[in-house]
Amino acid sequence: MKAKLLALIVIIVACAAAATYDLWQTPANAPASDNAPVASPHKIPAINFTTLEGKNYFLSTLPEKGIILHFWASWCAPCALEFPLLLRKVAEANGNLALVSVSIDDSRPNMDEFLVRLKARGVRTDAPHVYWVWDRDKSISLKNFQTVRAPESVLINRQRRMIDKIAGDPGWAGQEMSRKLLALVR
Repeated sequence: MKAKLLALIVIIVACAAAATYDLWQTPANAPASDNAPVASPHKIPAINFTTLEGKNYFLSTLPEKGIILHFWASWCAPCALEFPLLLRKVAEANGNLALVSVSIDDSRPNMDEFLVRLKARGVRTDAPHVYWVWDRDKSISLKNFQTVRAPESVLINRQRRMIDKIAGDPGWAGQEMSRKLLALVR
């Protein structure tokens, strides 16, 4: 009986710790994010970024027609689940869709370990049209896109206008998401 009670207490404490950690990762003054479509598509901010390989790019001049700007973190379980689907969507677009995958991790080793775990699961992290970025100072995520939780995605069309901002898992494999991604590259 004591063992069962102890196990229950451990589970409750672990759940409370996980919920507290998520709240702790969100800045106190950060705006709430929702899944409402962007009211009127607006031009994306002038952002340059450096990939993990050391290559520099401007978001506005990427050669792909559409962009999924995806914010994630190593501690985010849904992020690990959705990467295979995201990468499949990019591959299916035949070079018309880019995935700019922005880690909001505070620690580069945590991010690197996450990528190693993805590779171990058979996820091809070196796929073409995928740009891996570490947002060390949160200049892209928090300052430019007010992203405070992971996962969160911004859909950018070929005119380099933000057409949607989605918090959480949007159902990458669903019909509605397929239509949205197709609209990005038209």
